Amino acid sequence: DELQMKRCNEAINVVIVESHQHALEHYHSVIRKFKIFEPWFMIHFDAHPDLACPQCPAVACFSPRQEMALTQKNLYELLDLSETGIAEWIIPLVMAAELKTINWVKPGFSSQFPLGRHVYNVGAYHDDSSSESSPVQSFLDLPDTAIIQTDFDTSYYQDDGAVVQSSSLLLAQQLELVVTELPTKTFVACDDNKQRWALDICLDYFACQNPFLSDIDKVNPAATKALLSFMRDAEVGPERTSADLKQMVATALMEDENMTIMDQLAKYFGSAETAIVHVNTLKQHTDKDSSLRSLVLKAIPNWDMPHDASSADKEKIIEAISQMEEALKDCTSAPFLITICRSSDDEFTPPWLVEFIQQQVLELLDRIFCSSSPGSHSLLCIIKDYGEWEGSTI
Repeated sequence: DELQMKRCNEAINVVIVESHQHALEHYHSVIRKFKIFEPWFMIHFDAHPDLACPQCPAVACFSPRQEMALTQKNLYELLDLSETGIAEWIIPLVMAAELKTINWVKPGFSSQFPLGRHVYNVGAYHDDSSSESSPVQSFLDLPDTAIIQTDFDTSYYQDDGAVVQSSSLLLAQQLELVVTELPTKTFVACDDNKQRWALDICLDYFACQNPFLSDIDKVNPAATKALLSFMRDAEVGPERTSADLKQMVATALMEDENMTIMDQLAKYFGSAETAIVHVNTLKQHTDKDSSLRSLVLKAIPNWDMPHDASSADKEKIIEAISQMEEALKDCTSAPFLITICRSSDDEFTPPWLVEFIQQQVLELLDRIFCSSSPGSHSLLCIIKDYGEWEGSTI
């Protein structure tokens, strides 16, 4: 059922998308419409931080509709084509749209960044060691081969090979990341009427599963346990990446104790003997099922994504809704945009719960921004950019 919207002074767009990267175009549109050229901040409720460096030319952040020479695709198309595009949509706003502070409000089972305040830089990076290059004074000077990197030396970025020295960043932008969990009320200053802000809510904040693990679980739960044991014992880092580990395991599962591969795996496990035990356990559960083996390999780089089967409970969801409402109700200024991501097609949000959660969130927003203090709050204009309406709202 559609919410009954109340007549208020100023409308706030509430844009609902299926895949999170589709929210980016709406931010660009609203920023242009309201001429938001000063620093602003985002309150971001999500089981995932969505702060990965986009795997695209850095210049695309500044000209999102322009086709890149190397790919013949624009920024929005590149994010759609990227396997990790759903995690890469925020950094372009930091690079080229004055987003300076993000308050990532995470559920307790998410651990990609520790709680607290983190200040770091993102910027363009170009390896010009092999040739002379002109100084970069604006995005117009960026070569098409320049990519986006960061100086935040943490596993979240190390795993993607996205960490460089601060001095190597071009057109660097400072980002303040405040990581919190409810019911702690430590938001950035959403009561500061002088600074604009946006509200982003991913429905997997309320109930989240790791689809890579869920897919294995549906076939053989024992294989899931074997994979988790394997990955928890493996020491992954900048010099021992999960991508390299995936390739080694693919070979190891197809061959009988290839000692060359086992010696390479020993770097992850401390000894070839430990590696052999883990590989043999994985083999035991996948040997006769090539499709299951494929699911296990696909899960290796994604095994530690948030996954909490117990969160798929309506009572817990309603409790989380109440906590969110309590945290947001003291905001004295309205956001210039609200975005909601369903994340049900990729099953980060359990598909059987997505409509229930979405309705609960819309009713929460109505109570906060429309139902109290008539005359001083806003009308919600709900825009559905998913399903049959996807791509037709801009």
